[in-house]
Amino acid sequence: MFELQYDTDNKIAKKELSDCFDIFSIKRGKLPSFSVCVDYLKNIVVDDLVKQNVCGSYTFYNPVKDGYWFSFNGSYLFLNNDYSHSNIYLSDNVKIAGQFEIKYLTMQAYMFRLVDTGNFMIHSAAVIHKDECILFCGMSGAGKSTQANLWKKYLHCDILNYDKPCVINDNGTIYAHGSPWSGKEKLVKNEYFPLKAIVFIKQSKDNQVVKLSHAKGFSDIYMHNYVYPINKYIEEKYINAVNNVVKNTPIYELYCDISENAVETLYNELFENTYISEKQEIENGI
Repeated sequence: MFELQYDTDNKIAKKELSDCFDIFSIKRGKLPSFSVCVDYLKNIVVDDLVKQNVCGSYTFYNPVKDGYWFSFNGSYLFLNNDYSHSNIYLSDNVKIAGQFEIKYLTMQAYMFRLVDTGNFMIHSAAVIHKDECILFCGMSGAGKSTQANLWKKYLHCDILNYDKPCVINDNGTIYAHGSPWSGKEKLVKNEYFPLKAIVFIKQSKDNQVVKLSHAKGFSDIYMHNYVYPINKYIEEKYINAVNNVVKNTPIYELYCDISENAVETLYNELFENTYISEKQEIENGI
């Protein structure tokens, strides 16, 4: 189970955190187990930590005997050596009782837990069609959510996650899995579906699909969802996890506009049934 223990008197923060995490505490699905405890920075001493690297507001520290330390906007996170448990220590000046910091730091810690178990999180919008999942990937603003919503509009597809679904390797079968992190839409589902394809969005006036080579697909996923290599073990596990997905999943680039034709172009590449036939079945209620 995914367990989060937090202490806050702020009703808004408590509801937000409960809405995101409680569903993953009830049942785990295919996600690896993980636990988080939240405390306050004033209850620990961090003066002895030695900085290893700084990335924006995020700081990595040299490993200590029993695990790893990170910080973000003045709050700290400790991750144990087997990546199964984390402690978050909130600074006194966090807003809304640390709601954002808790969600963000928990996500950072869980990324390493996923990689340790042969899986990873991917920045994408996940669409469910006939019990399979398509992941739309790209940089912020590329149009991931737009393409997902086009599939929802024209093919009545459900959305699994709008921002950070997990990619799970279960004995060689690759699944897209919902996560507690789904962007501003806050669509949180503890569900999973076999992964049909990973599609990188490229804005264009013309609609075209290009299937990527193994090397290109690996490179795009690896660079797009890079996990900081806190040690050689994590780096090698991440490489292997991405490689396993690329071996078992077709990877595409979709050059597209925001019309129904973009949906039709990709659909005809992925499925044996033509888009026109699919639309007719939907209209006939089949």
